Amino acid sequence: MATAEGRYVGRSSGVDPDRLAHAVHLRDVGGCTADQIVAKTCITPTGLYRHMLLRPAAALAAAGP
Repeated sequence: MATAEGRYVGRSSGVDPDRLAHAVHLRDVGGCTADQIVAKTCITPTGLYRHMLLRPAAALAAAGP
């Protein structure tokens, strides 16, 4: 029922959307490596790969916040 009403049921993401946006910026504009992004954003390596590095930049832009 919850999904039919447009609500997400389950564990929250755990990654701050602002940090994720900063990580995307560092990857696309800054050309930073994953290790550099982890150090600058304090996102765990697992979270970084899960939310950003395995998705192309276009998919992230389409998904929005």
